[in-house]
This record gives sequence, C-alpha cells and structure tokens, in this order.
Amino acid sequence: MDELSARFDLLKLELSELQQAIRAADTILFQVKGLAVTVALGSAGIGLTTDRPLAAGLGVISTAAFALIDAHRKVVQRRLSARSIEIEMAVASNKLSDILAPESSLHVPGMATHLTRSYPRRLRRLRDVLAQVARLQTSTLYVALLALSVLAIYLT
Repeated sequence: MDELSARFDLLKLELSELQQAIRAADTILFQVKGLAVTVALGSAGIGLTTDRPLAAGLGVISTAAFALIDAHRKVVQRRLSARSIEIEMAVASNKLSDILAPESSLHVPGMATHLTRSYPRRLRRLRDVLAQVARLQTSTLYVALLALSVLAIYLT
C-alpha cells in the first residue's frame, strides 16, 4: 500500500468517525435535556408538596448546570461538524490526490493531531460555552425550567 492509499484510508476513517461522533453528540444532547426536565420538574414538585423551598432551589442549580453541560456539548459538536465540513468541502473542490498530498492544507488525520492541538484555551473555551448558553436555541428550555423552579420557590 502506498502513502496516498494509506492517507485516503485514514481520511475515510476520520470522516466516518466524525459522523458517528456527531450523531452520538445529538443523543447526548437529547439525554441532557431530558434529565434537565426531569430534575427541574421533580424538584419543583417535591418543593411544592413538602413546603421545602430548598428542594425547589435544587431545580435552579441543576437547571443552570444542565444548561452549561448542554452548551459545552454543543460547542464540541460544532467543532466536529466544522471538521467534517472542512473535509467535505476539500473533497468537493479539489482533486483527491491534491488533498491527500502531505503538503496539503487539510491535515490527515485530523482527529488526534489537528483538533486537539488547535482546541481553544480555557478562557476562550469558557467564552464559547457561555456564548452558546446565550443562544436562543440553547437557552429557551432552560429559561423555562428556571422560571418554573423560581415559581416553585416563591410558592413554597
């Protein structure tokens, strides 16, 4: 097997792994949302039925934690999607032999060498997560759960 064939096999494997990781991230995001709803509603219900505002307060804390977990997973998923799109665009716009050449701008494989080395520093990563929390698609569910938890605290 020559180097070009080996790099092509690595590229196919990386693209397959990226697609699997993106699908797995979708599953994780769905589970995080389900857990957030369960914990928030459960703690609000316990708080209301037992007249313990601390139990309802758990809903506030857990909702904020789940919002951060959700946002972090979405940031990771976006990085994986960006790499997948980078590969697909390179394949669509260039000859395969140019893409697979060692001097190509597309790093093959990118999972271990390219993505981890270019992962943002901690403060930038935190900024990305907080920006994701502020996005409407992420925050809508969690704002509703926070409002419910605060209402439960107020009513107890």
